[in-house]
Amino acid sequence: MRSEAHRNRAPLNTGGWRFESSLAHIMGKDKIIHFIVCFVLAALTALITSNIIIGWLSAVVVGIAKELYDRYSYGVFDIYDLIADVLGATCSILIIVIL
Repeated sequence: MRSEAHRNRAPLNTGGWRFESSLAHIMGKDKIIHFIVCFVLAALTALITSNIIIGWLSAVVVGIAKELYDRYSYGVFDIYDLIADVLGATCSILIIVIL
């Protein structure tokens, strides 16, 4: 059981950046969408340009831009969304390289 002082303490000041760490938040449907979008974007860009680096970078840059938009529009930069974006792009490129 948490003490009264612990329950009533002020939230950590992170300069407007909020980080959530619950397992439900980390593994939510939103993360799957981030993964799939960056997977497809990286694959399409890599195949169209015949350059896996450009494919990977395009997906990651779009993921970063989306999180910055969320940060300045809603006050939340979700690092787990960005991790899902990077994993999606990376898996896509790995499959292209292996095949």
